[in-house]
Amino acid sequence: MVGVMKKPLIFVVTTVTAGALLSGCGSSSDWDGTWSGDITATDSASGGGSATLTIDGGDCSWSMTETSGESNDAKCKRDGEDFKLADPLTGQDMKYTGQINNDALTLTPQNDNAEKVGVMVLTRGER
Repeated sequence: MVGVMKKPLIFVVTTVTAGALLSGCGSSSDWDGTWSGDITATDSASGGGSATLTIDGGDCSWSMTETSGESNDAKCKRDGEDFKLADPLTGQDMKYTGQINNDALTLTPQNDNAEKVGVMVLTRGER
């Protein structure tokens, strides 16, 4: 009977240990925090300004300050490196791909709505 009990216990310990190791690799905490910086317009006639993005797991919120100084807030979602940000003025989905390099997050446009706003290069602030 003792030999039978060891196998389930070893399986549980192995599973818990593997789960802990996996959670350390590319976990959502790599993305979590407040990021802020500049938006570089794809078209110099429109877009640009600055942005602040706050990420908490898959949920996020963001604000955009246009070159005119007008600031607007909106919701967003993150799934891995894919971001869907609501345009603060129109509510249309802007799709971006994010890439972290040290304490910099670069959001690259992936659809026409995002192209109108531009590329965002944000620096990590508070976590």
